[in-house]
Amino acid sequence: MSVPSSKQGGMPLTGASLKRPACLSFPISQKTPEQLVGLGFRYWMSGYQQNDFQFWTSSWDFYTKELGAPAARSVVTDLASWVQEIHSSAGRPIKIAAKKAPHFCRDECMAVSLIAACQNNVCPALKACAQALIGDQDIESVIAASEGFAFKLADYDIRLGGLEPGETSSFTMLNDNSPAY
Repeated sequence: MSVPSSKQGGMPLTGASLKRPACLSFPISQKTPEQLVGLGFRYWMSGYQQNDFQFWTSSWDFYTKELGAPAARSVVTDLASWVQEIHSSAGRPIKIAAKKAPHFCRDECMAVSLIAACQNNVCPALKACAQALIGDQDIESVIAASEGFAFKLADYDIRLGGLEPGETSSFTMLNDNSPAY
């Protein structure tokens, strides 16, 4: 992941501010597989956390707009299973950004990275992302659900990038002074 050298959010990005990035950012108009996964995760997890089906409706509408109804029906089924497994397995509350926030928070980034690791067959990263997201709980059921969702996305040619050394991500780090969620 590239480290931005300029100011963002009015704060200079220094070594101290980059130790623990609070968020990753993406342009809201950019259509990427990472955005599809990250926003789906945000909306579905919000539905669980706020006990409000409107978030699930937002997820369904977003996926239908991006994929069409037949593909969305199949993909959202696996999205729901994946998020439910994370929600029920986590040893702590999962943090998510506000519905219209123009960036992903750390937990959302871990969730996106979990799917990317599955699709790119990067086992150490897969396990690290699962543990970072849910804690020291048994991660096997979360990994299984993640693989199911990742493979379903791949069935529809939706592939998240895997970063090779020297490659840059479509995400950029923001410092710890980013807005709270």
